[in-house]
Amino acid sequence: MEERGTWVNSQGVSSIKCPSCGLSKKSAVGAFKGKGHKLTIYCACGTTFQSQLDFRRAHRKQVKLTGFYSCSETRKFWNYMFIRDLSLTGIGFKTVNRCDLQPGDTLKLMFTLDDSQATVVEKEAMVVHANDEKVGCEFANSYITDDILGRYLVPE
Repeated sequence: MEERGTWVNSQGVSSIKCPSCGLSKKSAVGAFKGKGHKLTIYCACGTTFQSQLDFRRAHRKQVKLTGFYSCSETRKFWNYMFIRDLSLTGIGFKTVNRCDLQPGDTLKLMFTLDDSQATVVEKEAMVVHANDEKVGCEFANSYITDDILGRYLVPE
């Protein structure tokens, strides 16, 4: 069974789209916050699929980008990273090797978007979680609108 991710807006409404026929329906799903976030959807076309609800503050885009990170305290060494997802408020990436980053660590990030201008983005971020090679960070000053990321992250 196919699984799709679905972002839930601040009003608890999500637009769920069938992967087969493209039928899209807005649904109030706020009641599922804090509970199971995976729904089984039965479309009128006969397709059954699962939808993983995403209650994050900002739309998170799955990406395949590369870049570098450095601990802000030292900034002597840059480490390679594979960026898995990106939003206006944060980033998820994998490191090449097991990392010793801890929640609360401050990082300097530098990566290039795969847009037509190959835009270079430099951000400061705080580690929220780190597990082996997987790291999740929240951008510093994430309340400030970032026009470049905003245009890049517009849901398709």
